[in-house]
Amino acid sequence: MIVGIKKAAELTGLSEWELRTGAKKGKYPFYRPGSGKANAPYMFDVDLLVEAIKKECIKNAEEQKELIEQEEMYSFKNMKIIK
Repeated sequence: MIVGIKKAAELTGLSEWELRTGAKKGKYPFYRPGSGKANAPYMFDVDLLVEAIKKECIKNAEEQKELIEQEEMYSFKNMKIIK
């Protein structure tokens, strides 16, 4: 199903701003009919958008896991043994 930015925001729970900026950054697939015009609407295929959001969530979770592991390693290296 192809929808405009307002409906895409409603269906995904993301803001229109997030969808627009994410689309510009390449995070979310979109197209703009008549894209030579500055006011061409952003259009999204809902299935492709949901898949992109899932991939972004997985990527974020993996990055967070790495940060936690690095923090734990740093904390462990800096532990002092108290006798």
